[in-house]
Amino acid sequence: MSKRKLFLKDIVVNTVAFGVYMVAHHIIMLPYLAKVLPVEVNAQLLLFLMLASIYTASFGNEFGVLYQVRMGRNPGDTVFSDVYRLLHWSNLLLIVISIPLLLILDFSMQETLALTFITLLWNIRMFYHSVLRHRKQFKAIFVSNLGYLLGVAAAIVLLVKGVNIYWLPLMLGEILSTLIALLKDKEFMKKTKARSSEYKVIRKEGLNLVGAAVLGNIPSYGDKILVLPLLGSSNMSAYYAGNSLSKGLMLLVNPVNGVLLSWLSTDAGDNKRSLTKRMLRANLIIVIALALISYPLIYLATYLLYRQFLDVVLAIIIPLAISAAFSTGTTVLKVIFLRYYKISAIKYINLLKIILFTGLALLGAYLGGLLGFTIAIAVSNCIIWLIYFFSMFRSD
Repeated sequence: MSKRKLFLKDIVVNTVAFGVYMVAHHIIMLPYLAKVLPVEVNAQLLLFLMLASIYTASFGNEFGVLYQVRMGRNPGDTVFSDVYRLLHWSNLLLIVISIPLLLILDFSMQETLALTFITLLWNIRMFYHSVLRHRKQFKAIFVSNLGYLLGVAAAIVLLVKGVNIYWLPLMLGEILSTLIALLKDKEFMKKTKARSSEYKVIRKEGLNLVGAAVLGNIPSYGDKILVLPLLGSSNMSAYYAGNSLSKGLMLLVNPVNGVLLSWLSTDAGDNKRSLTKRMLRANLIIVIALALISYPLIYLATYLLYRQFLDVVLAIIIPLAISAAFSTGTTVLKVIFLRYYKISAIKYINLLKIILFTGLALLGAYLGGLLGFTIAIAVSNCIIWLIYFFSMFRSD
């Protein structure tokens, strides 16, 4: 099979795998919970999910990305152990941060312990899936995500029958998915090797990636967090519902990014110039197309999944569509930037992003309520896309 056909095959398999997770989490679980939970409880659950997403995307996922990048630049038998050691420390840090934070946010002790355990499994799963992508084991990711779907479905059946534990779908889904991922690669079960001579270098790169990811993920997920204290539980739930399209776009973008990075990690760098040119042209077309088609797609997604919030979403649908287009375009550009340009530069871009996000969001909410807030987020996403685009364009 030709390299191009293998690449397309990997994208299809990874897209289907990610689609299974999206169906379980964003189409089955969250819309169901939004319908049966009181608005305040649903908003609190969404708050937890955003905080957990920031942590797991910044640590578990980025350490998996670090593994792929290191295996592309300096492959070796000790890379996995060195990066896995970083994951271990991130899990300990998670426990230290999560328990007091959730208690402060008025979660009960039982909820705090359960949600901390869920986030721990989530962090590990994100790392394992990145490693599996590098090894082209996309079918293993599909089976792991299928386990997540089965866990969510089983938990919802229990909820329908009267079990009053709203976090049960998350718990069962993560247990099954992480366990399956763990068993899908024999190296995951091996004893961790001693630190290599490259460990300090890997740790430094890992901290750079984590720092950049935290700064990038805070505005990516933080808009849904910030809307709660600024505009209340009802507006938070409606804003999250309106952003359901962006989750659908990730169904296409995340698998492509994962496969793209796994292939770029084995590229010697000779194709940097031509690949960057092609990606910039394609990205511009993608952003324009998404901005045009997102309006009807947001309407359809909200009507089908979160009809109770449809009137509110219609009032903010245009900036939501623009925001979805630019944020999606940026995620693709970041993959190319990550492979061929300075990793440390990303944290400065993301620092600017968080300053823009915070300042504009506060101003927008003050001047225009939920509509002003949504416009501010769209402007912030547009500026960050322009920074990535023109920095790569000028460098090329």
